[in-house]
Amino acid sequence: MKDDTYNGFSNWETWVVNLWLDNDSGLYEHYGDMAHTEVSKDKERAVFKLSLILQAEFVEWMPEWEGVYMELLSGAMTKVNWHQVARHLVERVEEEENHAKSVN
Repeated sequence: MKDDTYNGFSNWETWVVNLWLDNDSGLYEHYGDMAHTEVSKDKERAVFKLSLILQAEFVEWMPEWEGVYMELLSGAMTKVNWHQVARHLVERVEEEENHAKSVN
């Protein structure tokens, strides 16, 4: 059985998206603010809602290529586990909030 997990994520594609979210301060702040707003209501709902938003927006931002490059990019995007990316982001936001509370 082939193991496609990568650095704690379900696959390389999911890890790459998460890596970009973690390392792009604008993206992290944008989605972190969404997570912060939603997580105070219900964590599982926040993960679900954020996963749908992430997927929709990342697909919307895809370039409009044709041919083999679009096929490859589309294939990679379908492998991203958006739920896992959203969960990781929500948990990071929770950790940051808990840390801020403990410091104050």
